[in-house]
Amino acid sequence: MSSAAPRPPVDISTNVDGNFGSQHWCCVQVERNVQKVSDAYETLAEHSQKRENLEKLVRLKLDSEIGRLNDVNQQVQGKLVQLLL
Repeated sequence: MSSAAPRPPVDISTNVDGNFGSQHWCCVQVERNVQKVSDAYETLAEHSQKRENLEKLVRLKLDSEIGRLNDVNQQVQGKLVQLLL
């Protein structure tokens, strides 16, 4: 079995241009992607809450309208019964 040579330590010092090595660039990319996912999650959570609130409001209005129509229906049925007698 051949033994692999140990890897040299990663140099995170800046080069002559003042830039970090490729490992730093990868970390920056990962951080950007994590931030994008975090922002997308927050947006999704906000939109989900708004949708839930809208659904509750619509459901309340629908229930109210159903109740009103039931009352009107009972009144009409009562008048019909009176007319038929």
